Amino acid sequence: MPKPQFFSTSMKNIAVTVICLAAAVGVCLILKFFAGAVGFGAVFLLGTAVVAEKADKYYGFFAASAGAVMAVLLKGSVSAKDASELIVILLAGIAVSIIAGRNVGTLKRAESEKTRADLLRLLAHDVRTPLASVKLSAGILAERGEMLTQQESAALISGMVSSADQLILMTENILMLTSGKLSARTLKKRRESAEEIISEAALRFRRTHDDVAVISTVPEDPAEIMMDASLIEQVMQNLLENAAGHGEASIIEIILKVKNGFAEFRFSDNGRGISAELIEELFAERSVGSADTGAARSMGVGLSLCKTIIELHGGSLLGGNSDNGAEFTFTLPL
Repeated sequence: MPKPQFFSTSMKNIAVTVICLAAAVGVCLILKFFAGAVGFGAVFLLGTAVVAEKADKYYGFFAASAGAVMAVLLKGSVSAKDASELIVILLAGIAVSIIAGRNVGTLKRAESEKTRADLLRLLAHDVRTPLASVKLSAGILAERGEMLTQQESAALISGMVSSADQLILMTENILMLTSGKLSARTLKKRRESAEEIISEAALRFRRTHDDVAVISTVPEDPAEIMMDASLIEQVMQNLLENAAGHGEASIIEIILKVKNGFAEFRFSDNGRGISAELIEELFAERSVGSADTGAARSMGVGLSLCKTIIELHGGSLLGGNSDNGAEFTFTLPL
């Protein structure tokens, strides 16, 4: 599991904190104008609770401290009573932040466990088809192997290998999504040749899909990109498998372009494309999982993993239909 970040300086956390404190100051000024210096503590405690829930509890601590000081400053005096109020606001704000932080943490853990359970159920369902294929082919070989021609035996063995590779890729996707080890800090990024990664992915794919043509177009000048090569190859493998297995493509074209500080990888195929009911939720492993076929569900898991990997690299992944079939494009910063 990645180490927790005790203080995240994301723009969302900072923006939520600033907006809530500014809103609290505005409400206090209105109160002061119409009702006098009353209720300031309650206003800032409410702001602290919102910050702790929408950002994280450490920003809640900051909001509690800032709110206590602002409450006293807005009153315009610092008497013993005001100092006592400052301490009460500060302690109450910290307590609210801790409670809100725990509630958010509990909800996140519950959501994470539900996602893992959904993915494991998905895996249990989707492995049936390739396992049934392996069992059927093995049974035929065991019972009638001597009566089969060499070509028939080779076709059955090739199908078993393809089904086994499908199972391995599916399992790798599930394990990677549920392990908790996939984060920006765990990436093993080095400067790699994009052309070599494309070639490795295509070669690996062709070993089990000799009936699918993979055509690659790359720039004349070699493109070297900071990436985790094994993960980017996993992305390419998923996109190739989706095109062949779910899209029933016979030709897949990979086009690499370098522009505006990014490398663009486009995967186009001549398959049946993506149905309208799936195209809006392509990258959601659970929502795609609600489709009628196991193929659509496993595609969702693979694409969800692809999107996660690409975004951890600082890039983006888009998918849809072209004039000839499906098309997926991902970018990586140079």
